[in-house]
Amino acid sequence: MFILELHSAETQEPDGEVPDNLLKDLLDKSYQLVLGGFSKKKQREILEVAQSVNIISCCGTDCSKCGCFGNVCKGCSASLGKVFHAPDGQACPIYECVVNQKDMKGCGECEHIPCDIWRKTKDPAFTEEEFERNIQERVDRLKKG
Repeated sequence: MFILELHSAETQEPDGEVPDNLLKDLLDKSYQLVLGGFSKKKQREILEVAQSVNIISCCGTDCSKCGCFGNVCKGCSASLGKVFHAPDGQACPIYECVVNQKDMKGCGECEHIPCDIWRKTKDPAFTEEEFERNIQERVDRLKKG
């Protein structure tokens, strides 16, 4: 039997937010509960399928195609926007805007896509031409999905 003990002081910050470490712990325990009912072979199959699925961020980036995904980054959805390239302890400006401030699932729901925030978060490794192509791919991905 699975018992989760929560103490009110540990479950809520003074501002009403639930700490990230508690959310992560709850998600881990949830996965254990769900997967625990399957055989080890079936668990491996489920996890392999889950890992092979494209993970699209709120800005349309396909995280599964990034070399940092799974190593230094879990993607913006799993990290609540606090990805490796964002300022330490802060959410990515795009995630902050669309998810935290506008309460949308992604930029595809916003009428201002692509916006100035997208332009300000250009990957310095991209040329202007590559960046514009990247923006168009992301917009297309979001509008399609």
